[in-house]
Amino acid sequence: MKKILKFFPLTLPILASIGISIVVSVIGIIMYMAIKVIYIVNTEQMKGYHLSISNLMNDLINVPVLFTDICSMIIPIAWVIIFYFWYRKLMKGETMVNKQVFEKKNLIYLALLAIGQQLFICGIMNIILPHFEELAKQYEELMELMSDNLAIQIITAVILAPISEELICRGVVFKMATRTYSFITANILQAFLFGVLHMNIVQGIYAFIGGIFLGYVCYKYQSIIASMVLHLMFNAISFVLYNPTTLYMNILYSIVGAVIIGFAYLRIKKVDVISLEKVSMDVSL
Repeated sequence: MKKILKFFPLTLPILASIGISIVVSVIGIIMYMAIKVIYIVNTEQMKGYHLSISNLMNDLINVPVLFTDICSMIIPIAWVIIFYFWYRKLMKGETMVNKQVFEKKNLIYLALLAIGQQLFICGIMNIILPHFEELAKQYEELMELMSDNLAIQIITAVILAPISEELICRGVVFKMATRTYSFITANILQAFLFGVLHMNIVQGIYAFIGGIFLGYVCYKYQSIIASMVLHLMFNAISFVLYNPTTLYMNILYSIVGAVIIGFAYLRIKKVDVISLEKVSMDVSL
């Protein structure tokens, strides 16, 4: 019972991240509306324009794409700033970086794991989603909300998301969870909350699957940098991965992805990771 009750503090980082998103969005909306009003008042557009709540709300519905793009970048930046210091406090002086992650063989293993996950998740989702029309429709509508600007997509998905989401889930949540639960339980819990963070069922499912592997490499390499690198690779591959349209191709994707995942996992499992505590001691000596 005590361990169950100790699960609830793990939700605080997720609630905090959602709260930060809401606050940033509200501040952004207020600033946008203020700029809109000032612009209308100080230009010829004021003629024939009735300044009312209904008109302002109508303007809000038609917010420029540039504004939403800026907000999509500010939110993860705010997450990075806040959760970095939260995570550092939990680390109590321990290093976040394990240089072994950047060794050629480990980068190859992480890349293979990212490729395997993308193939497996893409294939499985394409097989399952058509049988759930409402979920598929909601997911498509969500994807349509993403920026059409490729540069913005890359910045948010390949750079900001891996850093910010890893600090939240494999950083703060995972660190808190391992103080109460075994690695396996802590890993499942952080992966579950990682799925919840995405705020929709489809993304939540594959985020949970990906979160399991992200938690494992973070634990294996004793560094959140490992999960950041894997997360970055996973998201980057999505920009170049061909999306199969036939059932046979999706089945092939799933099988090949599962094989690659298995191979990469076995190779990573055999990696002899140098203890960061030992490294710190050697440096101090």
